[in-house]
Amino acid sequence: MTDLAVVEQMTAEEYFAAPGLSYSGMKTLAISPLHYWHKYINPERQKDEPSAEMALGTALHCAVLEPGCFDDRYARQVTADEYPGAFVTVDDITSRIRELGATPRKGRKADLIEQLIGLDLDAVIWDVLKANHELMNHGKILLAKEDWRRITGMADALLAEPRLAHLLSEGQPEQCFFVTDPETGVSLKARMDWVSRYYTVDLKTFSQYRGKSIQRAIGDAIYYERYFLQAFLYSFIRSIAAGNTKISGAQTAPEYVIAFVESDEPYAVELRSLRAKSAGEVNLYWQTARTEVRGFISLYADCMKRFGDKPWRTTAEIELLTDEDVPQLAY
Repeated sequence: MTDLAVVEQMTAEEYFAAPGLSYSGMKTLAISPLHYWHKYINPERQKDEPSAEMALGTALHCAVLEPGCFDDRYARQVTADEYPGAFVTVDDITSRIRELGATPRKGRKADLIEQLIGLDLDAVIWDVLKANHELMNHGKILLAKEDWRRITGMADALLAEPRLAHLLSEGQPEQCFFVTDPETGVSLKARMDWVSRYYTVDLKTFSQYRGKSIQRAIGDAIYYERYFLQAFLYSFIRSIAAGNTKISGAQTAPEYVIAFVESDEPYAVELRSLRAKSAGEVNLYWQTARTEVRGFISLYADCMKRFGDKPWRTTAEIELLTDEDVPQLAY
């Protein structure tokens, strides 16, 4: 570890609040510097609430990378259809009370439930079952039945892969890196899914649709989500942390592996290693990522110098529209 780097475990909230240019930040910077400022620097910015898919991703990471903690943090919601014959509605409860020869009370549903329990201690009442389940799992995140099925299905598929199990046999999950780019002084940060001496492992989900092959679906995900940029950036950050401050140091960093799992059944699993070279030739995606990462860092440094914490808004010029700006016309 060098004096240019800090590595530690922290919560996702603490990491996201910490300053520094990240992979996600670079994707926003690619939209425009103003969008980056609005999302990450604007003092009046709204706190981002995690989307449903982000919440599922967090649960999947826990199930795969910290399996011993999963049952402490998560539980599955129960549903009424799991208890056939349970009294669910007010009509169900009042009908049962009349069957027992009593007159239903007037008032809230809770009053009717109390009356039914008094008449029949063995009555299976949905509201009581649900309340007891929530009390038993107090403090845990309750996942919908379908979400639980998907998460456990994906986690089981990933953990059943011998090669991935080997990669996860040594190392630590959710490691936060903070380093300084030697060329510009820009702070870079990354929260890496799994870090060991020889590997950086990242979990990703993908979807197969429209009859695409698994290979094509994964290739599209890597291209459109710019995962190769993330691979280079994380490798560059790890090389700085190890004391190699040259941009070329990224290719000597621990091997970067993406573990892909299909987000729906049958939960296909594929592993991809992203490296600088294959068969002795430099990979185009690595060269592209190196250029883009260097460009984003320079753009960030320039905007910080020009605008600081003020809006990163450049003067709009009148630009001539060309056919290349409307590629749809070619089709």
